Amino acid sequence: MTVISSFVLAQMVHIGIALLLGYLFFPEFLAVLKMDVADQTKLVAENYEAVIPFKMFIAQLVLGVACFWIVGYLAASFSPFAHFQHGLFVGILIFAFFLQSFVGSPAAGGKKTREFVFMWVLPITLLMGASHASRAFFAYPDETDETDANIE
Repeated sequence: MTVISSFVLAQMVHIGIALLLGYLFFPEFLAVLKMDVADQTKLVAENYEAVIPFKMFIAQLVLGVACFWIVGYLAASFSPFAHFQHGLFVGILIFAFFLQSFVGSPAAGGKKTREFVFMWVLPITLLMGASHASRAFFAYPDETDETDANIE
């Protein structure tokens, strides 16, 4: 449950950041969303910069790094055991998700390059958050373990 909910949260964060940035700062992004699906597909294949401007990509990447670190931290801290391994599995799922998008992207237009960046940066950031949380769990053992050792 922890892995699935963390994966869903990561996808919601990624899509939510894009929609929020587009709604608040990039009206051209909203104009593309109002287009017909065939026109959107054609525009993505021909000129991806018109769909997602480079400034929006950078903003999404920066906010994504911060949020994916938090998702990784939450995945590791809410897991009942093997804290880092739960975060690692979520990171692998995120990598596979972006890999699928990367492979399906057209080579022209810049989408493939952006998907490649997302494919590596966001899962690594998630793993860093999971690593931080798992180190915190190993650094401070449960108080019950200490009290049981003192009783014996």
